[in-house]
Amino acid sequence: HIHIENNQLNLEVTDDGRPFNPLTMPAPDIHTPLENRCIGGLGIHIVRRLVDALEYRRVENKNILTLKITLASANPV
Repeated sequence: HIHIENNQLNLEVTDDGRPFNPLTMPAPDIHTPLENRCIGGLGIHIVRRLVDALEYRRVENKNILTLKITLASANPV
């Protein structure tokens, strides 16, 4: 589900998989060489860097992740 409200793009992703809150995942150590890192975690890291806010909730056996991005003003200064 995608909608714009108060100059903010909200993208809501819902699935019925096992409970998983990506916000509880620790940030990966991106300074360690690849061959010494555990697999996983970079996708969440990239999303965290690209959005202004992330929210997670579990409702009726569904994971709901909301990504929020503030849009640039339509009226340039």
